Amino acid sequence: DWSGESPASGAILLQRFSALTGSGATRALADAATPSRTWTLRNASAATAGLTAGRWGNALSLNRNTPGTEQTSLTVPHFPGLWPSSGRMLFKAWAALSFAQAFTPIISTRNTSGKAPLVYLSTQSDGRPRAQVYNAAGTLLLDQSEPIASIGWKPTALDWVCYLWLVDMDARTSQIALVRRDTGQVFVGPIRALSGAPNAACEAAFEVGTLSPTAAYWAGGYIDEVGYWQPAGAVDLAEVAAGVARSLPARGADATGGVGLLVSDSG
Repeated sequence: DWSGESPASGAILLQRFSALTGSGATRALADAATPSRTWTLRNASAATAGLTAGRWGNALSLNRNTPGTEQTSLTVPHFPGLWPSSGRMLFKAWAALSFAQAFTPIISTRNTSGKAPLVYLSTQSDGRPRAQVYNAAGTLLLDQSEPIASIGWKPTALDWVCYLWLVDMDARTSQIALVRRDTGQVFVGPIRALSGAPNAACEAAFEVGTLSPTAAYWAGGYIDEVGYWQPAGAVDLAEVAAGVARSLPARGADATGGVGLLVSDSG
């Protein structure tokens, strides 16, 4: 729980930014759920790109100066089982965003040429989280931004926030939750109905931090602990968010709390 990972098992993808391999503009990161699976960091040689000491070990720094010029992002190519034909999808990312562009992409399936998307999670420039779900024709079934007034607090620039998103393909619903790292505040949004059946045959790649070439948007700031699960049973998103919030006092990776203590996964 010190890392804020919840649930602890059953991830399809889990990126903890432990280490980069290779050199040059394109670098590789092993997946923590399936180590043989590779994430690709594009434009890794950009001015602000790279791993940096974060709240939970390393975090990814990207596009902190000029997102449209640096264009750093992550991708995992499509593989069998990446996207389900039924059931639930749970997404999670810790991010401290700069909100430098009109929209900040977090997780996207809209970037693969010739392949209809399924999901897209982003924020607007004022910090509002935005959930979009698509059908097999690429038509929107949901385009919902949760209003700041209902959240009760506003994510600000470089404010660490955990973004949680649950999409139920059978019930045809979407729900967002947020956890604010420094204060422990939790927002659990209402369950939103989709207007039709989601794209059950999606073959798009899993993208983080970019909406390109569809549109010229890139995330700026820091991203950590990106996870994607396909839960077998029902999910109480409020309880998942509460579990993330309960992990916040375990701050051994912070500089202020770890001066005399070597913190590692095995230790």
